[in-house]
Amino acid sequence: MAIFFGKYTFKTTNADGHQQFLTPSSSHGETYPTVSAATAGAAERCILYQNPTEGSLVVQMADLFYFSGVDAVGWVIGAQDKASAYSIKWIDSGNGLMSLHIYIKSRSQWLPIAYAVNVLLPYLSFSLLDQKPPLAVGDLYTTFQPETITPSLAVIQATKNAQQFAVTATKLAGSSPAQ
Repeated sequence: MAIFFGKYTFKTTNADGHQQFLTPSSSHGETYPTVSAATAGAAERCILYQNPTEGSLVVQMADLFYFSGVDAVGWVIGAQDKASAYSIKWIDSGNGLMSLHIYIKSRSQWLPIAYAVNVLLPYLSFSLLDQKPPLAVGDLYTTFQPETITPSLAVIQATKNAQQFAVTATKLAGSSPAQ
């Protein structure tokens, strides 16, 4: 059973142009995480759940779609069911920055998630051939600046206070914040 790891927004780290926030977007009947929101509102909040045995994460966007992937082309997409979610790792990059790595089962490999900012196709992608990911135009980035909206269940339990935190649409799965 996954454990609530926190609710976050993820801001791009580009130095040039406007910084954007990770947000769900829909196109051609699919849902994708993109870096295309100018501000961070409720739609830009992602809920993270941690697998307690291996430490990997499952990322659920505000529209309740989970991070998944299309291995053949290196795209990060949204999946409606948790069983289709891909494992994600949060890698601390220092100075308040982090990167997300996605586990590609067909290759038994963790790959960094990359993005381009302020472009026509602001999708998340991963490279399968040690080259630019698909859809990449311009500079690529692999780090985000996360902002905690709601801390992990462990922090809530340690402080015994969940009153000021946003827990809407969060599955605490039999856990009590007061434990």
